Amino acid sequence: MWADPPLCRYTIVRLIPSLIQLITNACSAIRLLVASYLFMTGYGHFTFFYKKKDFSLHRSLGVLVRLNLLTVALCLTTGLDYLTYYFAPLVSLWYLFIYTTMYISRNISDARILAANIVFMTVLMAYITQTNGPMSKLVELVNAICQLHWNAREWSFRTSLDVCIVPAGMLTALGKILLRFRSTYR
Repeated sequence: MWADPPLCRYTIVRLIPSLIQLITNACSAIRLLVASYLFMTGYGHFTFFYKKKDFSLHRSLGVLVRLNLLTVALCLTTGLDYLTYYFAPLVSLWYLFIYTTMYISRNISDARILAANIVFMTVLMAYITQTNGPMSKLVELVNAICQLHWNAREWSFRTSLDVCIVPAGMLTALGKILLRFRSTYR
């Protein structure tokens, strides 16, 4: 009877680090999946805008509705805040980043200038997401317009985690398009 408490204590002491490691590995896997999806978002939308040059409001609203419809329905039925399901607003923000970058660059034919524009927009996005002032103002504006209650610190954390992943996807797509173009015309 006297050996049970030490045995329990020993088991708990050995079990807790294993559980912490399991949770850490699960969080790392989720972060990898989110980063992979964002990379493919940058790659896919860049390729579409580069090839088709379709910046119509109809298509952009269709993409944003597709990205957000189920999340908005879930928020309305459960009564939870939209930012609780941060993935849909995160992907929407990055879609708008890609749209803005490509719309500004729509008449640029030199790939080096296009790549420089992507890098410039990435630095601007990093400044907005990682600096307290611009992100707080942006969240205040969204809260006032949409009657939401977003936490600026939480949103800044979520957006700054993957600030280079989407531009990396865009630059990879640009590189692939250029390599395919050069190999075709040699």
